[in-house]
Amino acid sequence: MDEFNYLFSLFSLLLGFSMAELVGGLGKAYRSSDTIRVGWLTPLLALGVAIDLASFWLTLWDLRLVIHPHMLTVLVGLAFCGGYYFISIQAIPDDHVRWPDFDAFYFARKRRVLFGIILINLAIFAMQGVVLGGKGVWTAPYVVANALYLGLLAAIALVRGYRTNVILLTLNIAAFAASATYGALARTVVAATR
Repeated sequence: MDEFNYLFSLFSLLLGFSMAELVGGLGKAYRSSDTIRVGWLTPLLALGVAIDLASFWLTLWDLRLVIHPHMLTVLVGLAFCGGYYFISIQAIPDDHVRWPDFDAFYFARKRRVLFGIILINLAIFAMQGVVLGGKGVWTAPYVVANALYLGLLAAIALVRGYRTNVILLTLNIAAFAASATYGALARTVVAATR
């Protein structure tokens, strides 16, 4: 095991706990759906958090050649992974007696979750710039794409209507899916031309 994989295993474990909170929370909710109202908002929010978390995992993997284990790396990684865990446990209620309506929970907690994701993404963006010396990170397309994504998250955090939230959460997930598809196709084309 090389030094990056040694470090990556710790971060992957913490990110896995975060994903387990999201998936397990939704699983428990649907198992209890005869006594609670799950709705659309909390599952869409949880899916958005899971996708953002997965994109962070891929960002770590992309940085594998320039990240080396030392105490600062461990502390920064723990801060990011711990932040994602904190956000993940905020996204889904675990007390179904107090929160029998997940839509009410969503409106009570969405700002905490979404502004947490925005904060982590801004920190990741800054970290990528420092680690890579700005190469490939602070390009116009990358900055614009991140600004649009963070702007969409801020809009979701601030809007009030049920339908508007469902539409924006769905748009967020669709944008991630489109971006992932475009990225995969672009990598395939580049690999095929080598």
